Amino acid sequence: MRLAALAALLVAATLAVHGGIERYQPAGSAMIENPAFDPGPGGEPERWELRPGSGEVVAEDGVLRLHNGAAPGTVTVRQVVPLRQGVTALRVEAVVAAEEVRPEKVPLAGAAVYVVGRDPDGALAFGSHYDLVRLTGSRTPRRYADVFEVAPQAVEAVLFIELFAASGGLTVSDLRVTGLRDAPFFTLARWLLAGAWLAGGVAALAVLRRRLGSGAAVAVGTVAAAGAALLLLPWELRGVVLGAAQTWLGLEAVGTETIANAGHVVIFLALGLVARLVLAQAPWFRLVLGLVGLAVLGEVMQLLTDGRSAQAGDVLLNSLGGLAGLLAAGLLRAAGRRLRGRPGTDGLAGEER
Repeated sequence: MRLAALAALLVAATLAVHGGIERYQPAGSAMIENPAFDPGPGGEPERWELRPGSGEVVAEDGVLRLHNGAAPGTVTVRQVVPLRQGVTALRVEAVVAAEEVRPEKVPLAGAAVYVVGRDPDGALAFGSHYDLVRLTGSRTPRRYADVFEVAPQAVEAVLFIELFAASGGLTVSDLRVTGLRDAPFFTLARWLLAGAWLAGGVAALAVLRRRLGSGAAVAVGTVAAAGAALLLLPWELRGVVLGAAQTWLGLEAVGTETIANAGHVVIFLALGLVARLVLAQAPWFRLVLGLVGLAVLGEVMQLLTDGRSAQAGDVLLNSLGGLAGLLAAGLLRAAGRRLRGRPGTDGLAGEER
């Protein structure tokens, strides 16, 4: 009960910090050039890269219009946004409208404004594709605004205004992109929380050691520490680890997100297996509740790591892995009981008698 109360207190404190303290503050002036889409001598908006494809791009009176005819296609306008020192997030604001946008039946088709981070080598920064808005059909003009956390390894971002695999029209105006940096008070609070989580983990292991012995505490602590290390890796290290795992397992053709999702399941499968074997007398419902609680804790703790965020889908994967571990442990114990109950299973000791 004390451990549950401690966990609840840490979760509440973490959510309070992330929900009640302003995380970012402005880091200088606007970061995009020609946000009003002023046309140059050729009539095209200056500082913007245009890829009209089979459609057309028109800039007039501070409004950018993308249009594609009856046949679906792709019309793109984009600008590279260098990330100044200290910028950890971007705030993107725009008034966006859509007119009879009809997408093809392909992923992400439609009218969109989005941001993509890029590594120093020009590759997509892992986990840094963010949609401000993605529309289909007809939508009246509306202001959209959101804050996008920049992947730590990204050196620049690319802002896309795009009709992707769709026909129809997209209108954008009142565009603004602002660089943000972490507020000092938020950074301090997050470090204090990280220390509290570490102290809570040590206290939990001490309780397990008193109740179950050193062996059980070491087993649970080892699996939990390995899981926490993998779940809390910063994005840049996570990408390196996932890439190495792909190569080692010969799964280069499998996406890194698939590998990451499998990792969530495997980590909690091991935790469920160890929990069932160590806590052999504990009721099933308590183990299930405990593992689901740990699945939630694992995601909440990621709020303490740069470039990471809590995902409901990951909670589900964690929980499924834990339940699979409990089931596997139950099957192993049942198989062991059947094996011990068979005649002639005493091995060499039986023959000597």
